[in-house]
Amino acid sequence: MLGAACSDSPIAGDDGPTECVGGSICPEGQTCVDGFCVEAGSTETGDGDGDPGDGDGDGEPGDGDGEPGDGDGDPGDGDPGDGDGDPGDGDGDEPEPMCGDGVVDPGEGCDDGNDIDDDECTNACSLPSCGDGLVQPGEDCDDGDADDTDACLSTCVNASCGDGLVWADVEDCDDGNADNTDLCLDSCVVASCGDGHVGPGEGCDDGNPIDNDQCSNQCLPASCGDGIVQIGEQCDDGNGINTDSCLNTCATASCGDGFVWAGVEECDDGNVNNQDSCVDTCVPAACGDGYVQYLAGEACDDGNEVAGDGCESDCTGTGVLTMSYAQYRTCAVLATGVTRCWGNQSD
Repeated sequence: MLGAACSDSPIAGDDGPTECVGGSICPEGQTCVDGFCVEAGSTETGDGDGDPGDGDGDGEPGDGDGEPGDGDGDPGDGDPGDGDGDPGDGDGDEPEPMCGDGVVDPGEGCDDGNDIDDDECTNACSLPSCGDGLVQPGEDCDDGDADDTDACLSTCVNASCGDGLVWADVEDCDDGNADNTDLCLDSCVVASCGDGHVGPGEGCDDGNPIDNDQCSNQCLPASCGDGIVQIGEQCDDGNGINTDSCLNTCATASCGDGFVWAGVEECDDGNVNNQDSCVDTCVPAACGDGYVQYLAGEACDDGNEVAGDGCESDCTGTGVLTMSYAQYRTCAVLATGVTRCWGNQSD
């Protein structure tokens, strides 16, 4: 209004604190602070927390609760969150729930109010469990995944040989047992000939590289015919041919063994009877060989071609009075009284 008179008296609001402007004087016991009359001695404006002397509107002298905008609920101050009755803003209302406040609120599994993540309550306010990625008491490990081929199993136990799960790039196999006669050893290595364990398809396994002992390097028991000369064998050519230099009994071929050694022997009847068709030198019997083959019609055989010595070169006798035959020799009594014998002289 034009022409209004100026006044040095404080202006009283309808419902709020008294304003003091232009040097006006406040009532007794009050002083002008920031344009309003407040209790003398107060240096704080209202924060609405209920503490005495700090402007919480409780009427205590000197707490300066008449400031506008100090959250005391006066109309027109409109400052949210400063003690005007809004929840969670320091005016004495219960604080908003939050993880870490030590109170188990809805949606929280626990709340221990600390920042230790590997105790009985995580920093996310959840109860510890295997697979949460945190190693808790009682767990060997926790990598937070369900992969059972890495170093930490989904049960939060360290991977190890024998757990029945193949640890990638570390184990060849893992059948979870200690049986070394199957396809996977208890060392988590695939069974093989030479590992010292008799596995599937093996007749033996002595775990050494010696091929001529009782177990070959193919994990087969030593036997005649395996091509390996073992103790007690003269030879072993690995075949069943008896006309070569090694019989299938693993004995070296020889005259008298009953097998004709090809290219070496002409005959071999397996005996030392020199009056049959094959003499003991493995050649066919013949007149002049010194052996009387009386079944072949020889009367004598002195092994020479000297005439008139009682046995002619055609194995007929001259001047023979009597002739006697044994298995391996023949003897003749000549007209001169001389006895001559042919064949094995020891028989």
